Amino acid sequence: MFSRLILPLTYRCNLNCEYCYVDKRLKRSMDLDTALSAVDFLMKRGKASGKSVDVIFVGGEPLLEWRMIVLIVHYAKRLAAGMGVSLGTIGFPTNGLLLNRKILEYCRKEGISVAVSIDGMDNKRMTVAGENSFPRVERKIPLLLEYRDVVRIRSTVHPDHVGSSAETFKQFLGLGFIKVDMQPVIGVLWKSEQMAEYLKNLEASFVEVQKNNSKSGSMVDIKHLRDFNGARQDELGCPKIKEEFLVDIDGNIYPCEFFLSMPHEQRASYAIGDIEHGVREKDSENCMSHKICDSGDGIPVLKPGCASCSQSPACSKICLGYDRIGKRFDTALAQNNWLLFRGMENVFDRYKHLSGSD
Repeated sequence: MFSRLILPLTYRCNLNCEYCYVDKRLKRSMDLDTALSAVDFLMKRGKASGKSVDVIFVGGEPLLEWRMIVLIVHYAKRLAAGMGVSLGTIGFPTNGLLLNRKILEYCRKEGISVAVSIDGMDNKRMTVAGENSFPRVERKIPLLLEYRDVVRIRSTVHPDHVGSSAETFKQFLGLGFIKVDMQPVIGVLWKSEQMAEYLKNLEASFVEVQKNNSKSGSMVDIKHLRDFNGARQDELGCPKIKEEFLVDIDGNIYPCEFFLSMPHEQRASYAIGDIEHGVREKDSENCMSHKICDSGDGIPVLKPGCASCSQSPACSKICLGYDRIGKRFDTALAQNNWLLFRGMENVFDRYKHLSGSD
């Protein structure tokens, strides 16, 4: 329990993506002492449980705090070795604009995973000046390809641009990337025809991966397919919050990364502890046991009837119904996004042999 630390180093970003779920109005960065204390907390949990632990840096744009990343990685590795804790994944997502060879070489040397968000020319990723960011990151693709062992391409599909999603996915496979994802935006409404087209394109992408695997003899790693199949268990509550926890810039602890989407002033009331005093076990247990249609005091939940079933193996998270723009829960949105994930389940079931988790 609590073996994966999500650490938002900054709320600042050099892009202004329309669907970004992080509340960036608070343009602050985490101080180093808070970050190191969060790592201390993680290592103590890891030593007590005997589990491998992960550290994921998020933002905003994490690379705006690159120097801090280097210091934290060094500290985490030294601490883990001294405490006898197994350190698993260290990584971060990025929009890629600040990546360079020096950073990627360091990531390769230290075994750090880099998830680069590239949605293709049709996208909602805008610069602060309102320009399409893709031409700027496109110039870095040859460099990213050189480091494809540590780089993952993560394409986020918005319903407005669902038509080009499969082609974008196919292009990255054709270039030779071996770690590629094509995930839908949640927290926005999908029309039925957009949903159907996304699911069709998702299936077409898996067919392409199957061909690619057969030709090359090596497995293309699709993380959301692998994670989905690894988490398919008959269990109560969200499988994600059983392992993941977020420490925000104030040192408060939350059950998962989703809480970054809440306005900072609202978020604190949902904290389940802090790095100075630890986790309040009662609040933690409430979070662990909630399904999407439960009611309780642990975390904000949706009312019964919001989805087509009481629990889906694809995702039991309440974030499916969280309106990113309105900053509130919407039962119609929850059902809409729930249906999308139910459709993804059917596709994933047909191609789970590609995930390497069987």
